[in-house]
Amino acid sequence: MNNFLNSSIYGLTAESLSMGRNNIKVVSEMIKAGIKVIQYREKDKNSKEMYEECLAIRQLTKTAKVTFIVNDRLDLALAVDADGLHLGQDDMPIEIARRLLGNEKILGLST
Repeated sequence: MNNFLNSSIYGLTAESLSMGRNNIKVVSEMIKAGIKVIQYREKDKNSKEMYEECLAIRQLTKTAKVTFIVNDRLDLALAVDADGLHLGQDDMPIEIARRLLGNEKILGLST
């Protein structure tokens, strides 16, 4: 949580905007650049692809002590033990997500 509160840059993955680089490469570069909070935000991949990427990114972020947030997908956040989850207005109710995620994890909501 300290990274989240003290970070001035919040990195987002968006492979379609990454000039041909995959998310693992981009996250590695973000970590090397000193970014302390990274959000996995992919919409057009299947669940298995997203899980495998999140698992790899979680390992990178955990080793580097970087906060890792998953966008929209509570199942992925729980499966890889992410530090938090970010939901949009059309995602599951925030109260349900909090109950399932627990009180120790970060939970964000688009407004």
